[in-house]
Parts: sequence; structure tokens; C-alpha cells
Amino acid sequence: MSQRVDVHVSKQWLAHLFCRLLSVCLLSVLCIACEDSYRVHIGVSQSSDDGWRRKANREMQAAKYLHENMDLTIYTADNDAQKQVRQVNELIDQGIDLLIVSPIDTLTVVPAVERAYSKGIPVILFDRRLKTNRYTAYIGSDNSQIGKIMGVYVAAHLLGKGKIVELTGDMESSPAQERHEGFMSVMRNYPEVQVTMLKGDWYRDRAYQLMGAYLDTHEVPDVVFGHNDAEAQGAYKAAYERGVAKQICFVGIDGLPGVDEGLDYVAKGILSASCIYPTSGDAVIHMAMEILNNAPFQRERILPTTLVTKENVQLVLGQHEELHRRYSDLEQIYLQTQNYHKLYQNQKLMSVLFFVGILLLVLLLVGIIRTAKAKDRLNKKIQEIADYRLEFLIGVSHRLRTPLTLITGPIAHLLKNSKLKGEERKLLEMTERNVASLARLVENVLSYKEAHPDRELPDFLSDREETGDALRVGNTQQRVRLIAEEKREELPSVLVVDDNADVRAYLQMVLADRYYVMESSDGEAGLAVAKAQVPDIVVSDVMMPVMDGLQFCSRLKEDPVTSHIPVILLTARSMESQRIEGYEHGADAYITKPFSMELLVSRIENLLRNRHHLKQLFTAPVDTNVAREGMQVALEAENVHVSERDKEFISMVRKVIHENMSNPKLRMDDISDQIGLSRVQMYRKVKALTGLAPVELLRTVRLEKARHLLRTTNEPISQVAYAVGFATPSYFTTCFKQEFGMYPADCRENR
Repeated sequence: MSQRVDVHVSKQWLAHLFCRLLSVCLLSVLCIACEDSYRVHIGVSQSSDDGWRRKANREMQAAKYLHENMDLTIYTADNDAQKQVRQVNELIDQGIDLLIVSPIDTLTVVPAVERAYSKGIPVILFDRRLKTNRYTAYIGSDNSQIGKIMGVYVAAHLLGKGKIVELTGDMESSPAQERHEGFMSVMRNYPEVQVTMLKGDWYRDRAYQLMGAYLDTHEVPDVVFGHNDAEAQGAYKAAYERGVAKQICFVGIDGLPGVDEGLDYVAKGILSASCIYPTSGDAVIHMAMEILNNAPFQRERILPTTLVTKENVQLVLGQHEELHRRYSDLEQIYLQTQNYHKLYQNQKLMSVLFFVGILLLVLLLVGIIRTAKAKDRLNKKIQEIADYRLEFLIGVSHRLRTPLTLITGPIAHLLKNSKLKGEERKLLEMTERNVASLARLVENVLSYKEAHPDRELPDFLSDREETGDALRVGNTQQRVRLIAEEKREELPSVLVVDDNADVRAYLQMVLADRYYVMESSDGEAGLAVAKAQVPDIVVSDVMMPVMDGLQFCSRLKEDPVTSHIPVILLTARSMESQRIEGYEHGADAYITKPFSMELLVSRIENLLRNRHHLKQLFTAPVDTNVAREGMQVALEAENVHVSERDKEFISMVRKVIHENMSNPKLRMDDISDQIGLSRVQMYRKVKALTGLAPVELLRTVRLEKARHLLRTTNEPISQVAYAVGFATPSYFTTCFKQEFGMYPADCRENR
């Protein structure tokens, strides 16, 4: 017992120490994590994935490097307005702190943007405007001014006279509308300039198609003004293929660096001029951080623009290359900084873990000291309890010597009588053996106190019961003993499971006149016997080797073959909590040792009587839902417990019978195969639950179905007989008369 207490104390202390360790580690890691816990999430919805927007995205990513606590999510709507609405709503649902939108058109995305604004999320309109005032800020170029700049350049080139083709962007978007208005505000000052507007969509393929169709049906224009460089290049391609490109001045908007972009076209002479439409993705991010940090910001920020021609294109390209190098350097610096930061964090974590390790060592030493003191106190208390128990047992043992002497003497005297035979002699011999065992136990207690006064209680005084002869004999822009087999079908069957051979022999002797008795020496063997033989009731000890009575009871109730069998538990454990434990494992009755045989027989009879009620209720005709409800009420009135497994079993049997009822060759072997039981298990389980052999149950169900058909249909009696599986109507009539006391025709007349 002292060892058990030591283990319990150690486990309790280790659990307490582990909780402290976990708390300290979590607190330390949380402190480190909290340093980087505050992060802002900015969501971007771009209208498309053209070169201008890719450049703006790169600039926003570069600006992000200057703000470590920022997460940036960029979505591209691919010029699909409904897709952009879905993306904006998705960003809102992600819980972003600020929204940047470059809308496809001026109306479609308005509800989603206003939803963000109403939720307190700041909204920056980038490059394009919406028809709403519910936004936080706008940043972008003045597209109207850009249109005017290009108008002035073109008018100067034409000297105030000529033909112009204007290839617009998507006129649903604000940049296209504003560029057109700005350009035309200049052209209206030149009445001799003729402008033809072709509505494009910002992409060069569409511009190529429109310009080609125009050139095929019109005179060659003097100037082509594309709302972006891509459209101007598409128009140039159409003119080049028709051999008229050199006759036309091509101008565009965007002025992006890179191969096949606006500045490259100007440098190659494809475009006469382009107006730089600044991306300024870094400026957008800086404005976002000003808003999030509650710093002053300019609500309408107009970005400056520049006209690029052959004269200044090389200078502009050089500036872009320098800017690109700086972005690359910034990215490298950011990556190095991140590596240094990770190294710093790791070093800090190692320092914290070292501190935790030192703290744990201190806690360990304190814990060891406290545990040692607690163990000393507990061991002293345990020793006091053990001494008290031993003194009590010794006192009782002294008092038991006299009555034991008065019992052993008369028994020995009676056994000398040669006329004593049969069960009387067996009972006296059993009594003599158990009295001798009790006497040995008393002597062991007394001799133990005299030989070792300072030791704890020995094993023979533990809570486990003496198993008697069973242990001595051995466990076996299966120990089973059966009485005569012929009684098997005549009497209710009882399985006795106990590791004490004398207890089994005694119960066998007393119960054999009323019941067919089977035996097992432990729960594992008893479970095998119960599955094979399916007894009507089980009487089991609780304290047994291999498998105790509680486990045995649980396993019995879990198996569909044996779940219906009532179980009576016998034990010397008399505390209420122990009895509750028995019932929780599925026991139907609980009898404390020592017990009277009359009480045991009474409990057995009562449980079997309940099973008799159950048989009557299960075999009652069930034609309607009302009848089924009545059966349930009757079950409750008789206080009969029916497990869900048993209900499922009966329902399954009836279901198989009904599905195959019209087959006159249906046998119970077929039913047992479908249910998954052996023939013997099927027979005994059905017999135990319904009181009928499976063949009788099959016939009863068929006749119940026939009576139902006779009452509810006008089918001929012969057809009813065939429908329920009778091969001949005459035999059906005979069985029907035996079951219900009337002929089938009488049943139909009385319906």
C-alpha cells in the first residue's frame, strides 16, 4: 500500500510540475510572439492584369518592405466587374484593415465598396473613380488633364488641320471618359480638325481590329490617338500591314518602361509621343499607412504626368532603370533585414528557454523537497492506519478462535458418522474445508503480528477474496460442468461464473433441481460458454482472475447474441458506489456476500418471470401502429426492460421473415445466415426472447400477416395462403384454426 501511495504522490507532483512548465513556456513564447502580433492587412482589387497594373503591383510590394507589420493581398478581376465585386466582398470577409480599389467601371462595384466603408474599413480609390462619395481617399493622375496634354501635342503636330482617329478605352470606366473629354476640349478649338472616335477596350487586339476595319473603308488619317500605348501599337500594326503606317502619327498614354511598352515604342519611332501615366504604387501604400496611423493625408491626391517624345525618351528610360535598381536594392535589404530579425528572435527564444530551464531546475529542487516531506507525512499516516487495521483484525481473530473451535469440532464429529451420505456429506465436507480456511487466516494474522510487528499488511489481508480450491486445482491610355443433456430443453438454464470451486459446487447442488446449470471459473471462459450455449440467466462473481465480473457483464451486454441475458452479480463489495458500478456495467441484480440461497433463487425467478412477460408481449399480434404503441405501454406497465439491441434483433428477424415470407421453402437456417448467427445461437436467442422456437416464430408471423390480409383485402383465401408462404391452402387452414381458433373464412366474415 505504501508503494501505491508513493506512485500516486509522484504522479500528482509530476502533473503539477508539468502544468507549471507549460504555463511558463506558453507565457514566454506568447511574450515573444506579441512583439510581432500587431499587423495590418491591406487588400487590393485591380481591374486587370496589364503591364501598367503589374508595374503598380511591383511598386506596392516594394513599398511593403518599408513596413514590416503589413500583409498585402492583391486580387486581379481580369476586367470582369462581377468578379471584382466577389473579390472585394471576400477581402472584407477576411477582415482587412484597408481596401484599395481600381474599379473596372464607375457603378458595378459601388455596393461592395460602400459595404466596406460602412463597416469602418478605409477605402482608397486608385487610378479610377466611382459614382459615390463613400470612400476615404483618391490617388491617381488627372485623366482629363492628360487628355488635354495629348490634344495640345496633336494640334501642334497637325498645325490645326487634319484627320484624327481616337481609339478609346472602355467607356464605362472613368479614365476613358475623362481622357476623351480632355482631348475633345482642345480639339473643339480647331474646327478644321476632324475626330473619329472608335470605342475600344484598352487591349491592342481590339484596337487592331477596329483600325483595320477603319482603314479598309476610310481615308488614311493623319493622327491616331490611343487611350493607352497598347491600343496605339495595335493601330500601328493594322496600318503597317496595309503599308500606310509611315503616313500616320501614332500617340498613346501610359509611357511604361520595358520591351514592347510605351517608352520602347517611342524610342523605336513606332509612337511619336506617349504621356506617362504614373503608377506610383509606392505612393498608394504610403497613403494607406498614413490613414491607418491616423496621420494627416490628402483626400484627393493628383499624381504629376510627363509628355515623352523622341527628344526626352532616353532620359526618361534612364530614370526608370535607376528606379528599378533601387527597388531591387531595397528588396535585398529587406530580405537581409528579415534574416537578421529571425536570428535575433531565435537568440531571444534561446535566452527565454535557458531562463525557463533554470527556473525548472529550481522548481524541481523545491518539488523534490516538498514531495519528500509529503511522502514522510503520508507514510506515517498510512502506517498508523495499517497498525489500526492490524490491531482490529487481531482483536477479531482472537474472538473468532472460540466459535471456530465450536464449529470445527461438531463438524468433525458428524463426518465420523458412516451413515451420512450424498448431498448432506458433501455440504458438511465443503463447510469443513471453508472453516479450515478461515482458521488458517486467523492463525496467519496472529502469527504475523508476533513475527513482524513493523511491516505493512501482507497480501493475504488484501481486498481480494480467497478463491479456495479453484486456485489450488488450477485455472482451466473452459471449466464447464453440465448436468444430464436431456434436461437442456425442459428447464431454464443458468450459467454460474465463479473462480471458487466450492461456491460453484454449492450453487450447482442447490439449483440443479430447478435449473439446467452450467459452470465457468472466470469471465473469459464464461463469455465463451454464454455465446455458445445462450443461457437464460447468468450468476457471476465480481472478483475473478483473467476477466472480472464487471468486464464480463459489459462484454455480455455488448454482444448481440447475449445482450438479452439477465445478469446477477455476487460480491463481497458492499459499498453503494460499488453497487452503482455494477449496474453501470449492465447488471440486472446485485447481491452482496454472504447471501441466502432463498434470496438468490427469488431474484432468478423474478428476472425469468420478467422475461416471460417479454415473451408474451413480443409474440402478441402487431397489425397496426396503435397495437405497437400498446405493446410499448404494456412493457412499461410490467416494468420490463428491453435493450435497444434486443429490439433491433427482433425487428431484424421479423424484417427478414416479411421480405421472404412468400417463399414456402424459407428455413430458419436462411434467416440465421442473413442475421449473422449460428443455428444454435439463433434458436436459443429467439427462444429466450419470444418463448417460441424459430420455426414456430416463422409460422406465427406468417399467420399474423395472413390474418391482416384477410381483414384488409378481398384476395381469395388460397392466394393469401400462397402470399404468406404456405404451399397448400388446406395446411394453411389447419394452422390458422390452431393459432386463432377460427377458420380463415370466419376471420373474413368478422372483419
